[in-house]
Amino acid sequence: MLSEFLKEIKGSNIKWGSSTPGIEWCQFCISTKTEKIVSSFFNTLSSCNIELLFCFKGELVARNTKGRIFTCQQQEVLLFADSFSMRGIEIDKEIEGILISIDISKAKESFSVISNIMGNWNLNIDTIMQYIDEMSLECEILHYMPWTLSVFSALEKLADDEQSCFCIWKTIELLYMLSTRTIQFKNLNDSFINDRVSRRLNDICTYMELHLDEKITIEKLSHRFYLSSTSLKKHFLRVYGQSVHKWLLKKRMEKAAELLQFSSMTILQIAQSVGYTGLSQFNVTFKKYFKSTPGQYRNMSNSVKFSPIQQDNNI
Repeated sequence: MLSEFLKEIKGSNIKWGSSTPGIEWCQFCISTKTEKIVSSFFNTLSSCNIELLFCFKGELVARNTKGRIFTCQQQEVLLFADSFSMRGIEIDKEIEGILISIDISKAKESFSVISNIMGNWNLNIDTIMQYIDEMSLECEILHYMPWTLSVFSALEKLADDEQSCFCIWKTIELLYMLSTRTIQFKNLNDSFINDRVSRRLNDICTYMELHLDEKITIEKLSHRFYLSSTSLKKHFLRVYGQSVHKWLLKKRMEKAAELLQFSSMTILQIAQSVGYTGLSQFNVTFKKYFKSTPGQYRNMSNSVKFSPIQQDNNI
């Protein structure tokens, strides 16, 4: 999983350590000023592992073999379970964080000791793995919830050599909450998640408006902005009340109408500037949208102060 990725990186500020059997930590800082890292591999671990990434700064994007995309940003925790089939990891910004990697088979004795120290804690690894399997928690992002907010608030006050020990302890605490089912990932408040997605959608809209002359697809947008195609379509419809295609079409037609009114460009040049390679499809689409051909629209605009009536029906 992520530990494999970090062990492949050379020349970066990465420090490994282990003070408890079965639990390994890695404190790292990777800067794109010197490198852009794109790794593509399949998970080959034979043992059962759980990994937690505590992200202090930057952004990491993980993709699984099914094409799902998971983005971990500053002050978020990313949980990987053994069932996560890694396809690739991308780092486009400088990132700092601590990774806690747990080999379940080797850590069972350590967890048993910790449970006894804490007064017979119900820290049952088998129960944890069963819950992860039931909830399909192959990869989960923990953000803007009381637990993560308290974690990073405390980390800011700790010295570097204390942070890894603290993250190990918080990892064990999280596993305890999973074991007792006192935390339900699927029931987390979505308002903050949606806020982040909304910002990403705003960036997508800005990008599309600046690239109306290009071929824009859902696949291209999801790859560029680290959103799965399913999430992009679902959240775009929820936020804007229409599909990406309809939104983009509206912007293209509005831009074409503006150029017909206020520029001396030919109709072919205008069609090309809003993403059409030829006149045929552009003319048909424009007429459905404004109930006039591009030529008629320009003539009416030149003769009178023309305010077009747009068609709201599907086209």
